[in-house]
Amino acid sequence: MRSLCGFRLSRFGDPNTTCGHPLVAPKLDVVQTLNAGDVFVPGGMPEHTYNPREKHGLEKKLRDAKKTARKIVSVTGMTKSGKTVLVARLFPRDSCVWFDGGAFTNEAEFWIDLVDQLGAFTSFSLSDGNERSVETAAEARAQGGLFGWLASLALRLGIRRSRTTGISVSRQSSPKAIALRTLRKRKVPLVLDDFHYLPRDDQKRILRALKQLIFEGVPIVAISIPHRKYDALKAERELTGRVTQVPVPAWDPEELVEIASKGFPLLNVETSDNLVSNLVGQALGSPHLMQEFCLALCRKHNVEETAQERLSISGNEPLRPLFQSVAEETGICQHRFRKYLIGCHQAA
Repeated sequence: MRSLCGFRLSRFGDPNTTCGHPLVAPKLDVVQTLNAGDVFVPGGMPEHTYNPREKHGLEKKLRDAKKTARKIVSVTGMTKSGKTVLVARLFPRDSCVWFDGGAFTNEAEFWIDLVDQLGAFTSFSLSDGNERSVETAAEARAQGGLFGWLASLALRLGIRRSRTTGISVSRQSSPKAIALRTLRKRKVPLVLDDFHYLPRDDQKRILRALKQLIFEGVPIVAISIPHRKYDALKAERELTGRVTQVPVPAWDPEELVEIASKGFPLLNVETSDNLVSNLVGQALGSPHLMQEFCLALCRKHNVEETAQERLSISGNEPLRPLFQSVAEETGICQHRFRKYLIGCHQAA
C-alpha cells in the first residue's frame, strides 16, 4: 500500500478512498436559467416572485370562505393591487369557471360564455330505430357418384331488401338553464372578475339566478374595485347577509421590496438597496407597477434570461427614462407618473 497526493491506494482496495473515508465530490451550484419575463410578470401569475402577504391573512380568508361556501366572496382592492392573482392562486382557472366582465357587454353573453367553459350543450337529439330485411333465394344442387366419390354442384341466387324505421326527437334549452343546471350538478366554483362592467340591470338578473346556487353551496367569488364592493347587495337585496368581504389593501414598501429580492437573484443580478427603494417609491403600492419596473430594468441592461456572470446595477442608476418609458408603453396610471416626472431630477 502506498500514498499518492494524499490518496491511499491499495491493490485490492477501493481507490476512491482517503484516510479510510470515501471521497466526496464538491457540490457545484447549479443555476437554473430563467427568462426575465417569467420572473417578473406584470399583469400575469408570478410564479417566482409571488408574495402571499401572510400578515394580512388574505389566502386564509379565501380558503375559509371556500370551505364555508353559501356566500358570495367579494374581493375588493385598488386597480393593479393583485386581486386577480390572489384569487387565481386559490381558484385556478383550469378548475373553475372564470368570467371576465370587461370582455362582455350583456347578460346573454354571460350565460353563453359559462356554457362554453363548462363544455355543455344547449341542444340534445335522440333517435331510435330498427331495421327489417327480407331475403329471397334459389338453390339448385346436383349429385352423382363415380367410383364411390360424391360430386356436388350448388348454385345460390338471392336478393336482400331492407327498410329502416325509427323515431328522432330533439330538445333546445336556453344557455341560462344549461349553465345553472351544470354548475349545480358539478359544484364548480364561479369567479366573476370585473363583474361591475356589466349593466346594473344585467347584474341584478344574473345574481338573482345565481342566488339558489349560492344557497346550495356553489362557491362564487366576485372581484371588483372598492367603491363597487356593495354592487351585489344593491343588485339583489335578498343577498343581504350572504356576502363575505375580503379587502385587499395597498402593498407596503417591504412587500414590494420582496418582489425585487426574490426576482433579481434568480437572474444573477445584484441591485443596491437605494435602487430598489427608488423603484418601490414610484410603484405607489402596486405590485403590478413594481413588476413592470423590475422587468424594464432588466431589459435596459439586456438581461433577457439568467446572466452567466453576475451583473451589478448601481444605486446611481438614472431612473427617469425607465419610469417614463413604462408610462408611455403601458399607459398605466400616467397621472401618477406625471407627479413623479415633475421633480424627477431628484431621482436621477
